[in-house]
Amino acid sequence: MGPAVLLVNSDHLVRWLLRASPELPTGLSIGTWRTWLTRIHGECTGRPLPVSWRDDRRQYDWPTIEQALHQAEPPPHRIFLDEAQDIPVQIIRIARQHATSLMAFADPVQRFEGEGSNVEEVVDAIGGPHPWPVFALEEDFRTTRQIQAFATAAWAPSRVDPARPARRSGPMPRVVRGDTTRIVAETRGLLSNPSITSLVVATAQTERAAITAALESADVRVARPTDPESGRVRVLAFETLRGLEFDGVILVPPSTGIEWDVLRAHLYVAATRARHALSVVAPTTDPPGFAGALGRAAGLFAEVDA
Repeated sequence: MGPAVLLVNSDHLVRWLLRASPELPTGLSIGTWRTWLTRIHGECTGRPLPVSWRDDRRQYDWPTIEQALHQAEPPPHRIFLDEAQDIPVQIIRIARQHATSLMAFADPVQRFEGEGSNVEEVVDAIGGPHPWPVFALEEDFRTTRQIQAFATAAWAPSRVDPARPARRSGPMPRVVRGDTTRIVAETRGLLSNPSITSLVVATAQTERAAITAALESADVRVARPTDPESGRVRVLAFETLRGLEFDGVILVPPSTGIEWDVLRAHLYVAATRARHALSVVAPTTDPPGFAGALGRAAGLFAEVDA
């Protein structure tokens, strides 16, 4: 069958997967699509990947890249793409051309990378005889039915065919209002629960430093980015949560700075990382669309006064 590679969107997820599975099956490697693209382009052309930088983001010269790789013949291997909704369609086309087999996993509700692909683009890029098989994951194996119902009602109302209710049951999600003082209180409360062995505070990248400082000032040990085992609590940006899971999640939506369609995807992903408990610490000023989302989910969470 040849070697296989699992490609994901996030370096953070790569590190998490390698820690969770230090001994990979023979022939399997894990990496981001960016690292894979850089490697195969160098192997096939002997030249650096043609990119430029704009607003601190890499801009890929896709026509040049695709033309160069179309003429190349890299060693055959199997490719698995995870979170394909956040992977450029050009990568899916390149992977299809150079893979003995290709499988892509995608959830359009969770898309928040502008350079990602919608389901139609994934289908067209994979190609092959039609109709090609499409499988829908009917059950959420990570979280509880209470969290799943709340997250879907609040932040994924467009999901026409919601997943089958999760098998496990747990406490109702909590929605509270407040600032970093409330975040500290929610953190302490969840840490006092013996079933919560891993806890994440999920927020915008711009909010991480202030939340970390507040927790540490309250003598809450926060895990260092380079050593996740150095504390029971981690403070992570929404973008790094793909594929991860934790016993408890404290969700801190920012009041400004992110348009609602993007924020809604962030909140849905972050909420469904929780295996057991979810708390939402809402800002005193709701982001646009946030109040309506809570209205759709009325009755599916416990609202606690700040």
